[in-house]
Amino acid sequence: MAWIWPKPFALAHFDREGKPEQKAAAVAHLQKALDHGKRYAAIATSQYKPQLLNRIGYVDLNEIARYVEADIAMAKDWKPGTLRELPQTKKTGDVPFRP
Repeated sequence: MAWIWPKPFALAHFDREGKPEQKAAAVAHLQKALDHGKRYAAIATSQYKPQLLNRIGYVDLNEIARYVEADIAMAKDWKPGTLRELPQTKKTGDVPFRP
């Protein structure tokens, strides 16, 4: 049985492999997420107002939906090869203790 990548990774795989079904899966996944988010926002905003959260700022669930709509538009316009491979870099910083 072949491994089926989860839909959130479909756009990355489309970028690398260029298969149209991967792009369609990514767009469908984002659209489903938007639909769920809008339903959640409708329920939550009927009970709560946008609120100021520490470190984040104001959180407005309906505003977040606009960002997801922009993500969907970006995914629809995505062209294979947009992402480039990053060169391997030497890891710096903390090094685990090895006796």
